[in-house]
Parts: sequence; C-alpha cells; structure tokens
Amino acid sequence: RLNDLGPLRDRAMGPSLLPDAAVDAYTLVIGDLLSLHDELGKGSDDDALFGQALTLGALARAKEALSLQRALLSVVLVAGRFEQDQMERFLGALSEERNARRAFAAEAGGEERRLFGETADGRTADRAEFLRELVLLRAASGASLKGLDLARKDDAKEWYDAVTVTIDRIREIERRHTQAIVTRSQELGAAEQSRALLTAGGVAGLLLAVLLITTGVARSLVRPLRRLRREALRIAEERLPAYVQQVRESRDGEIATEVVPVGVLSRDEIGEVARAFDEVHREAVRLAGEEARLRTTVNAMFVNLSRRSQTLVERQLTLVERLERGERDDRRLADLFKLDHLATRMRRNSENLLVLAGQEVARRWRTPVELMDVVRASLSEVENYDRVSIRVQAEAAVIGPSVSDVVHLLAELLENALSFSPKETPVVVSSGVIDGGGVMISVADQGIGMTPEELAEVNRRLAGPQGADAS
Repeated sequence: RLNDLGPLRDRAMGPSLLPDAAVDAYTLVIGDLLSLHDELGKGSDDDALFGQALTLGALARAKEALSLQRALLSVVLVAGRFEQDQMERFLGALSEERNARRAFAAEAGGEERRLFGETADGRTADRAEFLRELVLLRAASGASLKGLDLARKDDAKEWYDAVTVTIDRIREIERRHTQAIVTRSQELGAAEQSRALLTAGGVAGLLLAVLLITTGVARSLVRPLRRLRREALRIAEERLPAYVQQVRESRDGEIATEVVPVGVLSRDEIGEVARAFDEVHREAVRLAGEEARLRTTVNAMFVNLSRRSQTLVERQLTLVERLERGERDDRRLADLFKLDHLATRMRRNSENLLVLAGQEVARRWRTPVELMDVVRASLSEVENYDRVSIRVQAEAAVIGPSVSDVVHLLAELLENALSFSPKETPVVVSSGVIDGGGVMISVADQGIGMTPEELAEVNRRLAGPQGADAS
C-alpha cells in the first residue's frame, strides 16, 4: 500500500478522484499502519515497554481520528453542507478521537499527560475546537455552513490550518514517544544480550569444568589401562617367552622365577583385570615348568633306552668282531660283515636318541682323525654305501672331540641322500678349502630336491629348534 501512495497523491490532486474515495484510500493505508502499533508490545515481558506501546497506539489512533475529521470537514465546508454518511463518519471519527485520548490518559504517566496537555490541548487547539463545535451546532440546526468566520472568506482553509496545528503537535508527541520506545527496547536488548553473555559464559565455564573433570576421570582410567596394556605386552612378548626358552634350555627344567605382579594396585575393575592377568601369568609359568619337567622325563627315557641299546649293540659289535677274526669261510664272513654293518646302524639310531635328549655321545677320540677316515666311518653307518663316490682331500683332519659329531652328521646326510635319490645314481662326497683355513664338506645327490617354501620352513626350524617331537 505504501508503494501506491505516489499514484494516489497524483490522482487526488486531479479531478478524476472524488474526495470521499481519496479519504477512503488513505484510510486503508493508515489502518494497516495502525495495526503495526498494536503488535509492538506483544511478545515482551516488560510492563513499561508494553504500556509505552499502548500509549503510542492511542496517540496514533487519536491523530488519525483527528486527521479524518480534518479531511471530512474540509470537504463539507467546501460543499457548504453535511451529507448523511459524512455526518456519521465525522461523528464516528470524533468518538474515536475521544476514546483514544481516554486510552492515552489511562496508560500514560503523569509527565506524558502534562506534556500532552501543554502541547496538544493548549491554546493552539482552542481555535480548531471552536470551529468544530460551531459546525456541529449549525448542522444540527439546519443552518448554512458558509460564513463561519466573517473575517475570513475561506472557512475550509481556516479549519484546515487550525486543526493541522493540533495534529502536528500530536505528531511531535508521537515522535518523542516513539523514540522513548526505541530507547527502552535498546536498553532491554542490551540487558538481554548481557544476560545472554553471562549465561553463555556460565555455560562455557560449566562445560570447561565438566571437560576438566571428564579429562581427569578419563586420564585416571586411561593411565592404569595403558600401564596394564604395556606390562601385559611386555610379559606376553618378552618375559614369558624368555622364561619358557630358559626352561627349555635347562637340563633339569627346574628354573626358579618370581612372577612380578602388574603395577596396577587399584581396587576397581582395572585392578581386578591386572590381578586376573597375574594369575594367568603364574599359570603359564607353572605350565611351562610342568612341560619342561615332562620333557626332562621323556629325555631321561630316551637316554635310558639309548644307553641300554648302546650297551647291547657294543657287546654285539665286540662279539661280531671276534667272530670275524676267527672265520675262514668267505660266505659266512660276508654275512658277519653285514651283521656288523646292521649293528653299526643300530648304534647310530641309539645315538640319535641321545642327540634328541641333549646328551653327549659316549664315543670320543683324543687325537685328530683324517677327514678321509671320518667319511669312511660315516659310510659304515649307512645302507647302500657302495653308491657313494668320495672326493675328499686326504691332508685335512678333524680334531678328536668333534669326530663323533661329524661322523654322525655325515651319516645322517648320506642316508638322506641315498634314500631320496634314484638307486642308479651316485652320491658324491667332496671337500674344499674355504677362507680362514677351514674345510667345507658337500654331499650331492640327484634327487628331486625341496621347494623354496620347504627349505625356508626347515631352515626356520633349524634356526630356532623347539622340543623334540615325531618330526
């Protein structure tokens, strides 16, 4: 409607728009503006602001009612008479003005009423009040409305100028009152903003306190959990494997060890978990000790069986050698040689039990033995030794304490080569000098060999030998 004011003013200045239609058009715009005044105080809990909004609405309605009277009476004075509908609208506007003044007096304070009385109801309003009463009296008596003021020829302009002064004074009061409402609203907004800032600060402080408390509680929980995790990993990855390895490497399996408890001494659930882990640690240590004792018992069985078998085999070999020395029959001598060879292989199997049990072989040499004799001794402990081709340097020798171990190792390698290669192919034993003055002995066969994965697995087992099992 505000956008239509320009064209409305242009039409009102011309002859095309009747006065009553122009008044109605302006009344529609002002009616919408007055409705905004009624919304000012709503939504606020401040009584002062609500009262000021009611006072402003009363002022606005009083000013609009007086403005409507000014327009209607200006048209009537030009025409010289009241139409029925014009009289009704004029009296309605007059009643509206008086009601608005009473509403203003009821809501306004003493200072505001005094200012209104001095400004809008002073001597400046007497002229307009006089002209209005005079018009109403003449209209009631049916007299002509021309010549209200004999000193002036234009009654409409006289009325318009007189009432405009009052309207302007009311507008000035309305402007000052509007400024008071704006100031009060700004004060309330600033106070509300301060309260909001205080509330936000309090909430932020509370959140900070909660964060600090939560952080403290979390750290009090995380610290023992981290320590429990750290010590549990150290036990699982270092201490327990080291103890198990010591037990396995011990001769009798009896290694005293003290289970150091996890350093979490609280009585909450974390402490209970730590104590439970200590119990698991003790149980693992106990089981490792029992396993070591069981392995010691098994090793003792191996040693006992090996020693008994060795004793019988040595007696058998002694008897066979005595029979060989006194035998003249070639066939029977060949059979005795075969029997001697079988007994020698049986002795190697007995020595295998001693190796698995971690015991030393009883046979020992004090003086060095030539490498060729060592290889020949190994051949005497394997089957199908006639397939072996020897290419060993005769000038090398093995020190006495190592002869039995080298003979045993070569016998195992030769038996492996003979067992896993075609029967028509030879097995070659050769030697060569290496850097540092040592000798490397090689056993080569024509078998299918092993895959890289199998070689890696066997080398892994050899690098970290475990307890003896079937394989």
